[in-house]
Amino acid sequence: MAMLQKLDEFTTTTCIDEKDSIGRTPLSWAVLRGHAAVVKLLLDTGRIRIGTGNHKNGGELLRSAAQNGHAAVVELLLNTGKVDINATRRSDGRTPLCLAAREGHAAVVQLLLDTGTVDMDAKDAHGLSPLSLAAVSGHVAVAKLLLGTGKINADAKDQYGRTALSRAAEGGHTAFVKLLLDFGQSRC
Repeated sequence: MAMLQKLDEFTTTTCIDEKDSIGRTPLSWAVLRGHAAVVKLLLDTGRIRIGTGNHKNGGELLRSAAQNGHAAVVELLLNTGKVDINATRRSDGRTPLCLAAREGHAAVVQLLLDTGTVDMDAKDAHGLSPLSLAAVSGHVAVAKLLLGTGKINADAKDQYGRTALSRAAEGGHTAFVKLLLDFGQSRC
């Protein structure tokens, strides 16, 4: 009984949203590592304030989960209703969708698209759209998802005047180039 009382005192006085020496909270560590069960436990306490304090708009959390392909964590964060799905990273202007597309995380891209509120043509600091970022590495599955929405500008140019097609061609990504060519024929 005394042990349970001590445990109860510990959990009520410990700040579960406190930053460590490098500025990370327990939640941000769990998100980064993709520990969905831990993320859920922390969120379920009701003591994590996404949208204020340490987790301002939740954008950093969502970008971290999206970039690392942690679909279950992305879903948990989206379900809070408190994360900015289009929040950009200061260093490169990339949104969660840009990061997931660049890394080829199709499941995460699908979750973001399913919200209906994601900016599919958001551009990073160099003017690359999610489709162009997917083209750099030839992520065909991601391209199919983006093009399948019918709401994306496949001919968008970056600040260098390059399109997703030119990025895919440069990388020698045959399947990606074919997909774009086929998509272009259906529009002309």
